[in-house]
Amino acid sequence: MRKSKSMSLNAGSKLKSSLRKFYVRIVNSSLQSNYQLKLKVTEFKQ
Repeated sequence: MRKSKSMSLNAGSKLKSSLRKFYVRIVNSSLQSNYQLKLKVTEFKQ
């Protein structure tokens, strides 16, 4: 019982870390796309 509980806890922490990496990757890509859009807009205005 105790062993399975610790294994499920370990799986949960692994899932959390993978979700965090996934979230960070999405945020970084969206920030980069927003930055590129701003650059294009400023080039267009000039």
